[in-house]
Amino acid sequence: MKWLRRIGITFGAIILLFFLSLGFSTYSYSWTCIKCYDRYQVVERQFLGITLWKSKNRYSGHKDIYPSLYKEITGKACNPSFKTGGFGKSFGGLLGGGHGDGMTAEGMVFSERKATVKSILDLYQAFRNRELAIQSLEYVDQLIPSDLEVTEFYQNPEIYSGNKVKLYYYGHALKLVEREEEWRELNLETQQDIETFTLLGKEAVSSKLKSKDWEIRRQAKYWVDVYKRQASAGE
Repeated sequence: MKWLRRIGITFGAIILLFFLSLGFSTYSYSWTCIKCYDRYQVVERQFLGITLWKSKNRYSGHKDIYPSLYKEITGKACNPSFKTGGFGKSFGGLLGGGHGDGMTAEGMVFSERKATVKSILDLYQAFRNRELAIQSLEYVDQLIPSDLEVTEFYQNPEIYSGNKVKLYYYGHALKLVEREEEWRELNLETQQDIETFTLLGKEAVSSKLKSKDWEIRRQAKYWVDVYKRQASAGE
């Protein structure tokens, strides 16, 4: 009977569409140059893991001046080294789906490097001191090279895990710099065997709570809270 055939075809088409829709997903991730901090958001539309469509756009509010600042410092255009970072993936069918977020292996390895390079470029924009900027970039390269492979990082944890920690503290200290002389002293401290940077000391951090710069006050508040938690844990 024709009407039964039509129902069967319609039902079959619905089932087929349902299962096909399960194969579609949207994958988005950050894509950042770990040398000049050029930064994009990439979105891929995939079917069964195959990319059908891809777009790349700068993050909203991102300063596209960073590559230019890098060129001023080094005297040459950046030979970019883009790495993925945080990502999100949405998937599902006609009756619903799901979403997951995370961090890529590259993102975990180079997160401190990316943040520190951004701080260096911001300070250069404020003070226009090429000497200090070059010193800072060289220190970053010494700890986590731009050509470091993810596999090499995990094969040598005794070296690079410690370097990530050093870069973490250096990057945070840079965020507290208000004067050119503070930047110079901080760079001198990278050449010494010290436990922590002067700018991250309790007294220095407390004094930054009075800064006119909102971002510096925010960073200082973060470290004040860190010291409070450490004191509470030690009681």
